[in-house]
Amino acid sequence: MVRRAPRWWRRFVVASRRANFFLILEVAAVIAFLAMVASTYLAFTTAPPDGQLLPSTQVAVLLLGTLVPAMGLLVLLGRRLAIRRAAGSTARLHVRLVFFFSMVAAVPTLLVAAFAAFLFQSGVDFWFSDNSRGLMRDTRAIAESYYDQNQLEVRDESIAMAGDLRFYFQNSSDLVFTDGKFVEFVSYQMQAREINESAILQAVDDGSLRTVATYDLTEGSDPGEFGTASLGSLGGGENAVVKADGMRI
Repeated sequence: MVRRAPRWWRRFVVASRRANFFLILEVAAVIAFLAMVASTYLAFTTAPPDGQLLPSTQVAVLLLGTLVPAMGLLVLLGRRLAIRRAAGSTARLHVRLVFFFSMVAAVPTLLVAAFAAFLFQSGVDFWFSDNSRGLMRDTRAIAESYYDQNQLEVRDESIAMAGDLRFYFQNSSDLVFTDGKFVEFVSYQMQAREINESAILQAVDDGSLRTVATYDLTEGSDPGEFGTASLGSLGGGENAVVKADGMRI
């Protein structure tokens, strides 16, 4: 005959096995967490010295490898606290509910963290990669080319406008800068050549320049100062002097 062990003994053995199982999980989670923290520290302290970033896959693995045991420790800690606080016949149900809802909260958090880490690292890798640097260089080259082309266009249009004004001066016996016809002629020249501001300077006997007419001149513009600074280049044979900044050409 075989004598079965008492019911209370069987429950004690099952509870002991469960306790040992969760204790092993807690110890394993602590060891895994410390190992991943050490691995992350070594990975970032031994990064390439030339400023290159770690691969996105490696960073995502390090993040997940650290989060999984850390959140496992939190879940197991919540279970242990629930066991201590629960009492009576509802203790087992209370512990199971705490464990279940902890897992429900942990899994989406891990997924969000994994996707966020991967997407963030992928974006950073792109902006610091050779492809993005080449794209930036090409964009800068296009912008500089466009900037230089605009300066050449303003230079050529100014020379052409000066030629038209010279022709107007030569065929006008009674030139008055404030005359309506002359103002209309200058406005037409500016509009057709896409010039926003214009000024006519006149050289005086002492070698300086005076402004005799301005058209749509904005605040801060000083054509006399710029003209005086350009006399040396113009006297050296240049047809036009171009100066550009962030606001105007």
